[in-house]
Amino acid sequence: MSDNNFKLVILFLFFPIFINCMTISVKDSITYDSDSEYIKLSNDFIIESTLKITLNDSVIYPIYAVLIEGKIFLNNIPQNSLLIIEYDCLKKNIPYIVGPKWKDFPTLDTLNISEDLEEHFEKSSAPDTIQTIFSSGSLFRSLSLSPYGGSDFQGGVQMELNGRILKNINISGVLTDQNFPLQDEGNTQDLRDFDNVFLKVQHPNIELDAGDIDYKYSDKFNTINRKLEGLKNEFQFKKWSGSSVYANSKGQFHFIQIKGRDGDQGPYQLVGKDGNRDIAILSGTEQVWVNGEKAIRGKNYDYTIDYSLSEIYFTSRKLIDFDTDIFIEYQYSDFQYQKGLRGITLRNNIGNSSYLSLGFFDEFDQLNQIDLGSEKFNTFFNNDISEVIVSTALPDSTGDYIFFDSIYVYDPYKSYIDFSRYQIRFVLDPEGNYLRKISDENKIYYDAIGESDISEVGELYSPYRIITSPVSQQFGKAQFNLNIHERLRIEGQLSGSRLNKNIIGNYNPSNGISHFVNIHIDTIGSGLFKLKLSYKNQKRGKEYLPLGREQEVMQTRLWNIDKIILKNSDEHYLQTNFVIEKLGTSDLEFAKLTYDNKSLKRFRFYQSLSHIDYNNSFIDFTHVDNTREYFYRALVNLERNRPHISPNISFISEQHNLDHRFQKTGVGFKIKSKDSYIGSGLEQRIDEEYEIGNNWSFISKDLIAYTDISRNSEEGWKKNISFKQRIKKSNVNQNYNYSLLDLDLSWKKRNSPFSCFINLNKEENLSQNRTVIYEYVGPGLGNYRYDSDLNTYVYDLNGDYVSFTINIGKRSPKTNFLGSQRFTIDLFKNNIFPLMIIKSQNTQEFKGKSFSLSKIGETNILDTDISKAFLFSRNEIIIPNSKFAMIWFQYKKNLEGHDPRGNNIKIDKEIGMENILKFLDNSSFKNNINVHDYSIDSKVYPERKRDIFGFWNDFTWQIKLKYKIDVLLGLISGVDKGIVYGKSFNAKGIGIKSNIIFYLKQNGRFQTEVAFINVVEENNFAILPPEVLKGYAYGQSLKTNSRLQYLLNQSLSFNLNLNTINDMRYKNMITLQGEVRAYF
Repeated sequence: MSDNNFKLVILFLFFPIFINCMTISVKDSITYDSDSEYIKLSNDFIIESTLKITLNDSVIYPIYAVLIEGKIFLNNIPQNSLLIIEYDCLKKNIPYIVGPKWKDFPTLDTLNISEDLEEHFEKSSAPDTIQTIFSSGSLFRSLSLSPYGGSDFQGGVQMELNGRILKNINISGVLTDQNFPLQDEGNTQDLRDFDNVFLKVQHPNIELDAGDIDYKYSDKFNTINRKLEGLKNEFQFKKWSGSSVYANSKGQFHFIQIKGRDGDQGPYQLVGKDGNRDIAILSGTEQVWVNGEKAIRGKNYDYTIDYSLSEIYFTSRKLIDFDTDIFIEYQYSDFQYQKGLRGITLRNNIGNSSYLSLGFFDEFDQLNQIDLGSEKFNTFFNNDISEVIVSTALPDSTGDYIFFDSIYVYDPYKSYIDFSRYQIRFVLDPEGNYLRKISDENKIYYDAIGESDISEVGELYSPYRIITSPVSQQFGKAQFNLNIHERLRIEGQLSGSRLNKNIIGNYNPSNGISHFVNIHIDTIGSGLFKLKLSYKNQKRGKEYLPLGREQEVMQTRLWNIDKIILKNSDEHYLQTNFVIEKLGTSDLEFAKLTYDNKSLKRFRFYQSLSHIDYNNSFIDFTHVDNTREYFYRALVNLERNRPHISPNISFISEQHNLDHRFQKTGVGFKIKSKDSYIGSGLEQRIDEEYEIGNNWSFISKDLIAYTDISRNSEEGWKKNISFKQRIKKSNVNQNYNYSLLDLDLSWKKRNSPFSCFINLNKEENLSQNRTVIYEYVGPGLGNYRYDSDLNTYVYDLNGDYVSFTINIGKRSPKTNFLGSQRFTIDLFKNNIFPLMIIKSQNTQEFKGKSFSLSKIGETNILDTDISKAFLFSRNEIIIPNSKFAMIWFQYKKNLEGHDPRGNNIKIDKEIGMENILKFLDNSSFKNNINVHDYSIDSKVYPERKRDIFGFWNDFTWQIKLKYKIDVLLGLISGVDKGIVYGKSFNAKGIGIKSNIIFYLKQNGRFQTEVAFINVVEENNFAILPPEVLKGYAYGQSLKTNSRLQYLLNQSLSFNLNLNTINDMRYKNMITLQGEVRAYF
């Protein structure tokens, strides 16, 4: 960083502002309940000028507010709407008494005489300059040694601090030098940040954040959200306020609009700006709208997201069809250039409500010439270009590909002799023409496909990479808001952008300008009615490019256009808002849009009712005309609000006069009580398409029935059920009938011995097949080993292969069903039956076509309609007394059909018993025995077929000796017999084990485990199936594990772990791990 830039950053970050206030900024998310008289914020003593309420990104205004008590009164808000409320409030409410409460207790044996309250407010004259900083954390260093996996040395520091460094200056933060490449899963509403590192310094006038920061700047015309690593600050001095940022960006900002697919809840793929799907979404940065309504993340809400695969799935609460508009904005990483962001905003308040605001931002790719390479760097430097195509095919005489007839052909067996051979790294490319496949040897290869098949494939590849040059983008704006009169307000913005697509060479940047002008005339009328007028104009230049999203999410639908307008447009809006007291609000809009030599005119009318019995009713009509064709959209919703039951009728009609039209009619009702809700209804939709001569032909007819039930009570049943059934008649010979289900039931009562939990989920999607690929990484570095005799991979913590899942083939419609149930009967709560506990746990999963409940238990390996059919059931009977006993029955079946080469199935049956017999005060016997039956079959590799039947017994004696020593001695044995490779086997194993724990006073302990077993087979099978005898190898096996944990003092600990294995697979394998950890 240059000295000038450094001085500029210091100036902005430490702008000297000193205003004495004790406030904090808060954001509440509240679901609105129309039955409540008001909504209660999470804090009191709200500062009125900072209160901002938004619904679906639109600002709404309260009719009344009791700011001292944090109460907000609203009107005309739809039921169950999610309100985002931002405000500043006092850090602490004004106290009446300070100090510990016990000081107010009266002295024993004395009269209770009230004291003057004024004594509680005596102030100390001592200056408040004491530093009080509290810190905690740890430092560790660890070393791992293994002859298989090599050596590994790791270490790190993590520290948390909080406190005060000077008067009115507080500091808090988390500091670490560890890097956690993890993101939370996107199936919950709230996310956790694994790797957030930050330092926050707070003063009443300035707040400084360093480390992992979320920079959010939002005003009436602009919204800029970025996940960053660097510095940001916010400040306020008298009438001046602002913010600044200087940081590295974790990703790029982007937004897309997707049309839904009929009968497909997902996945819907998120892509980069260049259409590439090889990206990772930054967790928590996505915002999703479905048909203009903001969606909530979470499997119990509207959608879930896989951040690593950049895929979104919609739950049954959002039914997706071919006409659904899905708008998503997000930040992503494409693993190319790291971006930087620097910027500043300033705002000066003029009078009570006017202001002037300035802002400038610079977002740029950070160039690393070494990573880019000198050849590509010189190409960008010497040419006025922004892309370079680099072939990934390298000549190699041992390669698996040849170049034939302008395409690369996979030829591992070298059938073509007189051709040059290549090794190729295929790259994801939305414009590619190669498809990924799996060979019979379980190897990935790529095959060219024809143009006609490309549209049906989700992932395409190319034998080249497109390298883009580093770019930069600047954005600046000047904004004003002037209250000329109490009823006349003018606001506007002049903004500009500059985009340089090649900051290395002499690329000519593109400059663009945009302006906003809004004129508001407020409250014309009498006490019976109010009239508001507004005029808005936004004009964007041909090369204008904002940093964030400026347009409304329903822009394409409400203007009937086929793309999002970002530049080269001119919009005019004349809007009126007419409010008649006790009747409702009427909104009229006349608008004009010009872009790409096209001109559109729009008329929109919106009517809502304010009567308490009909405040969820409205009419919304939109008409768009471009002189040659027109589009209209009409929505009517009539709902009668009653204390317990509210019926409703809805009607939607939409028509593009030269393309398509539909009508949708619905009836339903809502039943509400104190702790329950029921909503149900029917919807019918008819779609038609335009034909020549103003004739319309039938496309489809939909009938959708839906039911939503929820009940939350302290005891008894808790219900959360969402069910949708669709019946569709279409002119296409394809079955679109399906149902969606999301069910959560639970029962628990204090005096009842029975409790249960039931979860069922059913959805439809369009997905590819998936298969598991194993890659060699080296001895001891993986978690799978390859069994050449069975041609299969076996889970092994000391293995040399890792596994990963890939998508292959074309997308096809599938039904996904997932179920889980838990039941418990606790007979301790009765005086009739013997004391026992009965538990049952069950799981079901199905993926495939033609779903039925019977297919979950399907065992036919030839059924190609099944991608996965999984069934698990475990039932336990527990008798908890001095002679503890537990009996269990377990069944597990897994039919896998993801692999296009054939299905695999594994069925496990098990019955077992565990007994514990205690005698004396320090000794007990424990015996665990199970009888099992395993069956494995495969159509991919028939040699994997095997059947195993046998038992395993584990008998142990445990005693607690004096001098803090625990000793466990045991005898392990088992017998397994069956058929493998078409031959019978009979294996037996017997061995001993021990576990001794030495407690080292109060400072630590030393534990060592030893297990020795000898496995024999009467037919001299040296290689046994991995399921036999708990996976022990043939012959003699010796395994040891020793752990030492010792606390040297209150702030320093030492851990040592030594593992050894000596058997037929691993000869004298030793793994040593040690760690020293300090606490402070």
